[in-house]
Amino acid sequence: EATASGLMWTFSPMVDTARDQRWGRNLEGAGEDPFLGEAFARARVEGFQGPDLKSPDSLAACLKHFAGYGGVLSGLDYSESDISESTFRDVFLPPFIAGIKAGALSIMSAFQALEGVPVTGNHWLLTEVLRDELG
Repeated sequence: EATASGLMWTFSPMVDTARDQRWGRNLEGAGEDPFLGEAFARARVEGFQGPDLKSPDSLAACLKHFAGYGGVLSGLDYSESDISESTFRDVFLPPFIAGIKAGALSIMSAFQALEGVPVTGNHWLLTEVLRDELG
């Protein structure tokens, strides 16, 4: 339906790993299991974009919300995430890595603070991790 009406880009899939059932965005993602999150991220990117980006029914995918947004404190939307780096890399990062490897064409940053630094301006996350490590 989207491509038939002329859209070529969707702000989906949401691949956040949800760690608190009170978080209001749980239903958009694959839940709390990073392994399942990886599988859903791959499948949704491949489903949106298809095998040929030039195809009239190909829709550019946008992985969101990079990253750690599913770990907000007390399940409060737009709250801060207090996550150790090892937990971040083991739990919250894998679905994004899977989506990137599947060829996602864009990534939306999260909008909470991660370790006290707003994600939209977090040099470590957006430059060192996303750009330098994940390409």
